[in-house]
Amino acid sequence: MAVIDGIGRHLATEQFETGPDGYRGLLDWLRSHGEVLAVGIEGTGAYGAEIARFLTASDIAVSLPRCFPLCCRCPWPG
Repeated sequence: MAVIDGIGRHLATEQFETGPDGYRGLLDWLRSHGEVLAVGIEGTGAYGAEIARFLTASDIAVSLPRCFPLCCRCPWPG
């Protein structure tokens, strides 16, 4: 995961385990950098869906990129 500020500067990068403990750690880490305006998720399949659900339930705006034409199993409409 990476933190980008309002003008696109990279502030920090970190890795988190999948699952509830990792998701909570991610959210705490994001909030430690200030107000979280939105999160963009490029994860595919179950991981992307799970973290998107967790963040949405935590009142974080989530943006999912459109799938590229070569993507054959996109979990979200593109």
